[in-house]
Amino acid sequence: MSNMLLDGPKIQEVFGWNLRKRLKDKNMTQTKLAIDLGISRLIVGRWVSGSGIPKPRLMAKVCNALECTPDYLMKDHYAG
Repeated sequence: MSNMLLDGPKIQEVFGWNLRKRLKDKNMTQTKLAIDLGISRLIVGRWVSGSGIPKPRLMAKVCNALECTPDYLMKDHYAG
């Protein structure tokens, strides 16, 4: 079923893909997002590479900076 929230390790991969796409759509760099969030660019880089996701306290800040919802970032929009 498409547009379902995912569980387990795949969520990191999907989150990374959606984050990369949203950064590109907003013409924002990983460095700019990191500065806006007050965190290391290396942390954002881990998210983008699919090696992690933000802790709940940061998710709202990520979504605010990217003008999207957590649901958008966590869904596999292309599952068939």
